[in-house]
Amino acid sequence: MDPGRFWASRSTAGKITGIIGMALGALGTGPDGINRAAVMINQAIDRDIDAQKAENAAKLAKGRAG
Repeated sequence: MDPGRFWASRSTAGKITGIIGMALGALGTGPDGINRAAVMINQAIDRDIDAQKAENAAKLAKGRAG
């Protein structure tokens, strides 16, 4: 698994937007202290890792079938 694939697949504008979102999210944390932008980005990274796992499982299954 490549945990850095999410950021590597983003364009420069996408990376800048993500960083700005995290900074603004840090400034706008509520009384609970949760950075919502960071939570959303972490969820996207988790989904990307799950997709990588599914891709690898499909490749293994295809290899066994062939």
